[in-house]
Amino acid sequence: MDFNTYLNQSWNNHADKTNEVMQSFTEGIKLVTDSSHISQLAGLITHVAGEHLGDFHAGSELLTRLENLSINNDETKAALKRSKAILSYTQDQNFSISGYSVSDQVRIASTSASAFLGLNKISNAIEAFKKSLQLGESLEQKDPANRALAIAGNNLASSLEEKPNLSEQEKDLMIIAAKAGRKYWEIAGTWLETERAEYRLSQSYLKAGDYINSIKHANLCLTICEINKAEPLEFFFAYEAIACVEKAMKQPLRSLPQMEKYFASLSEGDKSWCEASLKKFQTA
Repeated sequence: MDFNTYLNQSWNNHADKTNEVMQSFTEGIKLVTDSSHISQLAGLITHVAGEHLGDFHAGSELLTRLENLSINNDETKAALKRSKAILSYTQDQNFSISGYSVSDQVRIASTSASAFLGLNKISNAIEAFKKSLQLGESLEQKDPANRALAIAGNNLASSLEEKPNLSEQEKDLMIIAAKAGRKYWEIAGTWLETERAEYRLSQSYLKAGDYINSIKHANLCLTICEINKAEPLEFFFAYEAIACVEKAMKQPLRSLPQMEKYFASLSEGDKSWCEASLKKFQTA
């Protein structure tokens, strides 16, 4: 098995077979043949060991094995240093990250926020993410930490949306995170990421029971699709976001014909994973 096959399989399996993936990292490190592999595997190790298992010691040991590889360069060494700091900060929020650059502090704190949420430490997640947002205000536009904030915001919001019942604290974090995702994707991404961030924000407001803001951002998602002549898939989900609000408010599903129209234009592969969403409204 080559490295890319291993990495893809591990990401696909990590949520359902977390311990198996964790145990496979020793062999996975042996598949690393290029410096670009190091930061990719470090990210997965940090995610599984920290966010899913809370096994900070084992995660740090695996990162040390990656540090010992001769193909490391300055970029991968910096990435590994950040990954170790994420595990240390998630294990003990008193771990000081003040010695790192502002860019690194943002990346450490924002990624740790997702880990705290995965470990059901909601207060820590809020504190870490708010810290990253505060630090992020001073970032230059080209700083890669902007992208880290966008990803963290999206991940936090989508994870909270999936929880069956949310506390008020969790609802607040979900909205803060979704707003941050929207803000920072506009800085770090393209119109496509910005449009999808509007979809995320609509879904987060829907989960929080705020239908007015949910439909507002669903319509903004649609507007961005129209301005940029988006692919049918993007239009399908923009209309799905609108349909979600219509359904929640027990209104006629006026957006359903548009969902059906764009569904018909999807590739067979896209149809296979959009069909369940369409049927949810057809049978409403």
